[in-house]
Amino acid sequence: MNINDFFEFSKGNWLCQKTFYDIQNKKHGSIILNLFIEQQAITDDMLKIIEKNNIKIAHRCFSFRFNWESIKTNSHLIVANPNSLCEGEVYQINNSGNIIKSQFHIDIIENKLTFKSKINGLFLEEVIFFQNPNLKISIGIIKNKNTRLLAFFTSGIRMQPLMLE
Repeated sequence: MNINDFFEFSKGNWLCQKTFYDIQNKKHGSIILNLFIEQQAITDDMLKIIEKNNIKIAHRCFSFRFNWESIKTNSHLIVANPNSLCEGEVYQINNSGNIIKSQFHIDIIENKLTFKSKINGLFLEEVIFFQNPNLKISIGIIKNKNTRLLAFFTSGIRMQPLMLE
């Protein structure tokens, strides 16, 4: 699996359940979300945001829109500057035009994608893999410099199964 395969597998309508555990407060919770992922063209507005932030995009970048029904937000994900098809940088642009930069790495043997981000002094690491084309699983942790703050597990079931030939 490479980054192109990962996003091709990700397209579609997903029913997701995210379970999280607040480590410091010893509380847990879960939420069920509908997620729709579609590929889209990179717009002029997106290019302006990219240029304003001095991001040099590679010729093989692409864009996806993530619609989380329960959260009522849209975000765009642009994969840019891949060092190869298995590692590089990912930029997420939210509705306000803010950018979150992540590093990605794909373990080809285990077919898993790892994202690592730093946001306002917090560190996020998330590992995503497809158990099969219609079942996506992710695990992650958010921590600050000294302490783990939140652990989460997400499962996603494709609402219209992808049939492989």
